[in-house]
Amino acid sequence: MTQQLWHYTCEHAADKIGERGVLLPGAELNKDLPEWLWWANYVWLTDLPAANRGALGLTSYAIECDRTEYRYRVLDARHVRSWISIRRTLSHPEDVEDATLDGRPAHWYVSTHPVPVVLDQPEDGWTVRPDVR
Repeated sequence: MTQQLWHYTCEHAADKIGERGVLLPGAELNKDLPEWLWWANYVWLTDLPAANRGALGLTSYAIECDRTEYRYRVLDARHVRSWISIRRTLSHPEDVEDATLDGRPAHWYVSTHPVPVVLDQPEDGWTVRPDVR
């Protein structure tokens, strides 16, 4: 994949990733997750260089963290696939559709493998776009 990709996250996760790190699927970090948390099998990325909470599904309805506070640039995307290309292969299509209703899945990318990243915080920051589709 030649396209530049990013990962947005909150301060808590950024503290664990550091300035240079590797993103892992949540299921690798916690082997006891229930099956209905299917989304934890992936590292989630986007091609959007400016955070758009609505498009990314990072609205913070379920958690209090600002998951657009830190941006990481992907260094190696060889194992990354577009979400659109793999979502049809999942065994629970109704759960997948429910999870994507509020976002713009055409801008989502995933990997089941570790993804190396580097902190990519512009000195003057960036504007979080309003939740506009």
